[in-house]
Order: sequence, then C-alpha cells, then structure tokens
Amino acid sequence: MEARATTGNVELRAALERALQHTSAGLYKAAIERLKSVHRHNVMVLAHNGPDHRKKASCCYGFAFGVQPLSSASVTTLLQNGALRHRRSRARNGDVVLYFNDAGQLQHAGVIIDAPGRIRSKWARGEVHEHDLWEVPLSYGNFVEACVPPSVLRILALLKEPLVSPRRSTRM
Repeated sequence: MEARATTGNVELRAALERALQHTSAGLYKAAIERLKSVHRHNVMVLAHNGPDHRKKASCCYGFAFGVQPLSSASVTTLLQNGALRHRRSRARNGDVVLYFNDAGQLQHAGVIIDAPGRIRSKWARGEVHEHDLWEVPLSYGNFVEACVPPSVLRILALLKEPLVSPRRSTRM
C-alpha cells in the first residue's frame, strides 16, 4: 500500500471527531452506535478485557508496534532512519498503517488485521477500535502509508527506550 490521499467519508470522520469529546465511555460508545444509522460505518469499540495484550499501550503508536512507551517522534525517527520499510506491494495482515496530516506529520497508527483495509488501533480516548481504513476521526490525517514493522528488539535498539510489552507469538 503506497501513500495515498483521500478524505473518506468526511461527514462520518467529522462525527467520529465529535464523538471523541464525550467524557463518559458509555456516552461515547452510544454515540458511535448512533452513527451507524446515519453513516453505516464498520467501527467497533472493543471490550477492554479482550485477548489483545496491546490494549495496555498508552497510545496508538505503542499499540501498533507493541512497544512501551513509543511516541510519534520515535516513530518519525524510525521512518527517517529507514527502520520502517514502506510496503511497496499489497498490504498484509500485521503491517502497521501510519496516518499523516496534510503537512506530512504523523498523526495516528494502527495494525492491519484484515488486509488490505481493516485496521485495529487505539484512539485518543484510550479505547481500541476495529475500523475500515478511512473510518477514523478527521484529525488523524488524510494520507496513509503501510509499513513492515521491525521487531520490538530492533525498535528498542534503535530508540534505546527501556520498556517493552511482549508481542504475541502469532501475527494479526
């Protein structure tokens, strides 16, 4: 999957952005469900007690790469030093998808779970979601790039970050 620009369903993306403002998890999940009747989206807010160990990640980058802590600046460093290989062919399950704004700044990350376009990612409120590629809030950007993630040990060696969450033995 090469970088490509799109806006997706702008109305849905704007509504998802507004839904993030809810302070109550119950109100947030209800807002996401209500949006299904209007926009027919496929966003699912996953239960916190599910099997994915990455849910303990503090942000979308830690979730996507399985490394704690991991910031957008760290992922940008991995991109700049060539540690993240851009997927030149069709995206595969387990690849990391990166979302960029119009200025080329990294905004969000997720894991491809059903190639080419079903994603699992952690959103700003902290919940883990399954969604289609462009079923994300507008602030997450209009450009995407699929990358082959390096191993956790390689990431740690490159960034010298001290904490790691163990990766699952099977790829998503």
